[in-house]
Parts: sequence; structure tokens; C-alpha cells
Amino acid sequence: MGEQEKEKMIPKKNKLELKILGMLPVDDMVLITGKLITGDVYGIGKDVPDFRCIETGGRWEWVGLGFDSPKGQEEGIRLIGIEHSEGSKDLQLGFTLVIEEI
Repeated sequence: MGEQEKEKMIPKKNKLELKILGMLPVDDMVLITGKLITGDVYGIGKDVPDFRCIETGGRWEWVGLGFDSPKGQEEGIRLIGIEHSEGSKDLQLGFTLVIEEI
């Protein structure tokens, strides 16, 4: 069996967890400043599933990505824009957003 065939058989799994440090509503989206717990939003791919809020189960669509200072990048701080898609709209500081792609 070739390497390409083996890669097709292994399920792909990426996990991203982002702890909310700050939020700012802007038009139809919310800008989130978050601290990475696992994974990274950079390089995760174009077909990213929605974020799920661990605490509420609400779903949020990723619609924007900002770039922080070099120090913020080193510390795992990310700025993203999200829009509510389904479930609970409740978000609070300290909540965790997660993407699990299989």
C-alpha cells in the first residue's frame, strides 16, 4: 500500500480551543480576542467548521481573522470575527470556543 493510500485511510483531526479574553460587537459579528489552548487558527484550512461554545453549545461561524502584534502571536493571542449561526447566543469572558474537524 502506497503512502497516499495510507493517508486517505487515516481520519484527519484538527482541534482548536480558544479561551475568550475580550469581545466587541461590530455590525453583524463579534470580534473576539482569545488565548489559544490547543491548535491555531492560522493554517487550519479554508473549509473550517463553525466554532462551538463549550459552555453553551451555541455555534458561531468564523468570518474574519486579525493579526496581532508579534508579542501577541508568541503568547497565543488571536483576534477573530465570528457570527452567530445556531443555538445559544450567550458568550462571556472566560468561555471557550472550539473547532473539532475530523
